[in-house]
Amino acid sequence: MIPRLSEALQAAYEAFGRHSLSHPLEACHCESCMSAEVAESILKTPLRELSNDQLSEYTNSAHGWSDQFLYLLPRYMELIAQGDRPTYLDADSIFSRFRDAPENCLTPQETYTLGNWLTVLFEETLHHPISNEELACALARQNQASWNGFGNDVCEIVQIALPTPFDTLQLRALWEACQTREAALRMASAIYFGLGARRFNKSSLLSRLPTEAASHWYDWFTREDHTERLSRAYEREMDPLAKEFLLLAI
Repeated sequence: MIPRLSEALQAAYEAFGRHSLSHPLEACHCESCMSAEVAESILKTPLRELSNDQLSEYTNSAHGWSDQFLYLLPRYMELIAQGDRPTYLDADSIFSRFRDAPENCLTPQETYTLGNWLTVLFEETLHHPISNEELACALARQNQASWNGFGNDVCEIVQIALPTPFDTLQLRALWEACQTREAALRMASAIYFGLGARRFNKSSLLSRLPTEAASHWYDWFTREDHTERLSRAYEREMDPLAKEFLLLAI
């Protein structure tokens, strides 16, 4: 984990440290949700030792808003930064509890800490190296409807951020300003494979309701012309595989 991300996580544990997890755990205990045994295990496990499975159960079962969620939030952030996804559903379900949060549920410090972590995580994902093996796999998927490789990773971070109070258009501005090879290839992937269209389609969001932020992302991927940007990336690129893949999206 890069130092900036480690520092952002440590700041989160400090900022949200004022919250606590007291009995009972506020969650649904119907047959489809959380058992009493799992709830008890969450209450007894130290925050930094909570597993992805435990928090996935909490994501699935703790409906509506509870301040207990803010106690758990730093551990959610840490697991996500490690590549885990504490949910059994789509990425936008992880922080979906924020949709029911009261106004000003976060202090200014908590708001800044959450936003800084999302920004650092997004930047790290956007700049993560893409190997020639991955490019070869992407080229082999031409004319096929599905692709689970690069491009999905950065779009997923946006999905995770969408329910939070953080303005995800700040992430879009970062992507627009970034001139790296990796950022261009991820943009090409999102356009060519239709990742942006599928992930930010209003009908596919967990809430089943249109959101303004998701609509902006959908329009950015499907209605704005990215040809000039990708063409500049193509001209800069020296690797034949990368050039071939960029050309697909132009």
